[in-house]
Amino acid sequence: MKHLFDVPNIVFVLSIDKKQLEAITASVYGERINAPEYLRRFIDLEYALPSLHTKSYTRELIKRFEFKDFFEARKQNSTLAYDHDNFVDAFTLLAGMFDLPLRARERCLTRLAVAITQTPKDHYLDPIVLSLLLVLRIKEPDLYAGLIGGAIAPRDLMETLRLRPAARELMASNVSTVLEAYLIAGDVVRERREQVIKNLQELAKVEPDTAAGLRATELLDMQRRVGGNWRPNFSIKHVAGKVELAAKVGDDY
Repeated sequence: MKHLFDVPNIVFVLSIDKKQLEAITASVYGERINAPEYLRRFIDLEYALPSLHTKSYTRELIKRFEFKDFFEARKQNSTLAYDHDNFVDAFTLLAGMFDLPLRARERCLTRLAVAITQTPKDHYLDPIVLSLLLVLRIKEPDLYAGLIGGAIAPRDLMETLRLRPAARELMASNVSTVLEAYLIAGDVVRERREQVIKNLQELAKVEPDTAAGLRATELLDMQRRVGGNWRPNFSIKHVAGKVELAAKVGDDY
């Protein structure tokens, strides 16, 4: 740029991923080069853009993909009325916890578009579980495959999530309770699901005032709504089927 356009009063404004540019510089000139110092030869003044508020970005993607009418129509049904807010909250927390780049988040919303086409306006979207599967499918495909195939128990997956460095915000939110209850209710291994519910019932009965007992009570209450009379046939595989179809259709990135 400087060689071709070294003209007085012309200023170049570069929008770059500096870390990526430094890595490319090192790959060209060798690892011994001080890439940051080398790039300062060309860049006189730096300004770092502030991090984007990810919930705002999720809402902006929903607007861009024109999902407004879909979610607005669901507000007429009290059971589905909060699908928009539940998706925004869950997807933002999970994408942030897995440090999903903005481009990957956009790909998730592309796949959401396909999942929406497979969901009539009066049918369940399961936005919180769908958010998890969309993120896992891109960021942790082994966890995703283990969960929907039954090799990984839902509670083991939740423990894996809980141990992640950036999990505090998710685990402090109601999203984690709802998510775990859905995963328990939709466990593809029926005997394991029934045993987990029995264990939770015993814990809630024996230790009702402890943190573990209170958590068990919360999970049982939510699980009854998900897997009881309200939603007797919930299946993780059903939600995953939409994600798989979306991945086949929308992987041209």
